[in-house]
Order: sequence, then structure tokens, then C-alpha cells
Amino acid sequence: MAKTIRGVCVYCANEDEITKDHVIPQCLFPDGVPIDAPKVWACEPCNGVIKSRLDTYFRDLLVTDQ
Repeated sequence: MAKTIRGVCVYCANEDEITKDHVIPQCLFPDGVPIDAPKVWACEPCNGVIKSRLDTYFRDLLVTDQ
């Protein structure tokens, strides 16, 4: 389980329970995310719902881009 702390989300600025979010989508690293990949603290709605949806869109866009 991801470490959770109380703090301010970098995306929406709400004070809430936050976890580390990979700035670069994890889906772009099929062999695992490098240990030095940038991370920021984000709340669950931003990290788990909104950004995950955008990460999927970004991945699909890269795959279909010609």
C-alpha cells in the first residue's frame, strides 16, 4: 500500500490525505519505473481518478500517433 500523509495536493491545492504520484505515467515504463523518476504529492481524486484517466489518454495518443 502507498504511504499516505496529510498535506496539500500539487494539482488541486486541497488539503487532504496525499500519496506520491509519478509525474511521468507509469504506463510508459514497461520494465518498471526508474527509481529516480520524478514524483509529487497528490490527493486520491487527482492521482487515482483524474490523472489516471489522462495518463491512459496520453498513452493511447502516443500509440496511435503517426
